[in-house]
Amino acid sequence: AEWERALALLDVMPSLGVAPDEYSYTAAVVACSRAGQQDGAMNAFKAMCAAGVPSNGVSFNVALASCQRAKQPELLLALFGAMAAHAVTPDAWACSAAISALSQLGDFGRAMALFSSLSFEQRNSSHTYASAMQAATKAERWDTTLSLYKAMIGDGVSPTKHTLNAALVAAAHRADALHDDSSTHTPTDSHTHAVHNGPRTYTDGDSRTHSTARSGTDVHVHGNARQEVQLAGYRGTAQGFNSDSSTNMISSFAKANANASNAGADAIPSVFAFDIGDLPSISGGDRTSASIPGSTRKSAWYPVVRLLAESIDVADTHCYTTAISACAAHGARRQAMQLLSLMRKRGCAPTAHTYAAAIAAHKREGLWQEALRLLARMNDEQIAADSHTIGATLQVLTRAGKWELAAKLVEKGMPSLRVTPSWRHAVPVAQCCARAHEHAFAAAFLRRLCTRHPQLRSQRPVARALIRAHTNNGDWRRAVDAAEDFVEQGGTLDAGMARLLISAAGRGGDWSLALGLLQDAERRNEVDGACYEATIRALLRSRRKAEVVELMTRLKSSRVTLSQTARSILKQFFSSSESSEMQLVQGALEPEHLGRREQRSATSRKFGV
Repeated sequence: AEWERALALLDVMPSLGVAPDEYSYTAAVVACSRAGQQDGAMNAFKAMCAAGVPSNGVSFNVALASCQRAKQPELLLALFGAMAAHAVTPDAWACSAAISALSQLGDFGRAMALFSSLSFEQRNSSHTYASAMQAATKAERWDTTLSLYKAMIGDGVSPTKHTLNAALVAAAHRADALHDDSSTHTPTDSHTHAVHNGPRTYTDGDSRTHSTARSGTDVHVHGNARQEVQLAGYRGTAQGFNSDSSTNMISSFAKANANASNAGADAIPSVFAFDIGDLPSISGGDRTSASIPGSTRKSAWYPVVRLLAESIDVADTHCYTTAISACAAHGARRQAMQLLSLMRKRGCAPTAHTYAAAIAAHKREGLWQEALRLLARMNDEQIAADSHTIGATLQVLTRAGKWELAAKLVEKGMPSLRVTPSWRHAVPVAQCCARAHEHAFAAAFLRRLCTRHPQLRSQRPVARALIRAHTNNGDWRRAVDAAEDFVEQGGTLDAGMARLLISAAGRGGDWSLALGLLQDAERRNEVDGACYEATIRALLRSRRKAEVVELMTRLKSSRVTLSQTARSILKQFFSSSESSEMQLVQGALEPEHLGRREQRSATSRKFGV
């Protein structure tokens, strides 16, 4: 309750003949903010402004922090705009808070315009760069994120774990963004940053040109939105130039790697062949980077691991996990395991997400034994497995065709690990069984799983997999029962599920059920050409010529297109029928009911081409 006593002291000061000054109000604002009383902090700040007491940077920053904690980006931007009217120059933290607020509002253009208008003192901070990179990452402008990271290094700002992780995520999405072998050191992502005292002009990943000339009070964002930000107090020359500072980070590495390549493959040093802590620090002198084993400049994971190696001193668990995920996504299993071993040597404890990425790296080669060993190592290290690690292990098992082990892991392993199965775990196992033509096993597995975990019965992917397993197994009645149970749980059948049920009923010889399922799908407007073809096949299998003719009559007035195989079957079936029935079927198969390619084929056959 110290914040209440601070406010009480502030209120009693005038009665004691002491006028509260800016330090008194600031102390009250800080006390409320530290106690988590954001409303009290804002009320004290408003009282300060109403009393005509001049505000300072500390009081404004505390008020901005209160807006951040209260998740009020609009109010934060209003306070940030009022700083110029109170003759308070925003510092780097205040600018970063404003950029983050614009990012929360989804206004990426204004966030980048604000960043471009900052002076060198305001911009030369890891907080400002982190906010700008987070805004670019949220907008999925990966080139912009990487360009900001390069500019940060060029400005002499040491990266933090937040900026490094943002750059790693961006490099993972745009693997070739940092490949720069040009002798002129032109940025590969087409971003040009100006000098510290001049305007900045750059083009983001969507070819939108942003220009800021700080000779006036307005900053114009030239792009699709053409928005305008009111910024006061920043003046400078309207002269810009193409800076090379953003590429200094990798110029030495490009030269070193080229020399090593000319000397031979054995001359390329390995970043994992020695303690990576011996690498030069990113903030110190000569920044020479080592190469990475088994990599080429074309490796998709190469830029991510290179960024990690260049800033290894600030990397945390999230950074390592991002790099391991990038290696796993492109099948670089050896590099992923080396990173997992390296982070232990560097004192970073892996998490369940880290192990999930490492396990996923074994998917391409199908090394299911190694994946299970990693899962067992998690248990030995008392790291609780989650759905991500189980899902990654199941992907490796199903890729290797080990459907029995995968099913055992879901049915017995997950309950022992206290992980609740979902459709993301059940469906891959059923699909693996289908590839092995073990439809009966897949159906029994899904039924047991739905019995133990009733919440799966209402999940559409599980219901679709169960219907498909029963249909492929020839048990059409159980397929219909599974669909009815899914509907009872509140689900609705889509066109794909309706087609499976119609096919199952047709295989079972129940043409009336197939026709009823089609009519039900039509009422729900969940029908496509495949549903009509399945119904036609079911009717033809039962020799129901009249029903087929009636269905073709309905098709004639619709826009449903039948496949070439279905049309051939219909023509062959009605080849010996009466002329009226044959004409009706031919009328339903006229070229206007076909696709464009089939129309051209029909026209060519008509004119003998």
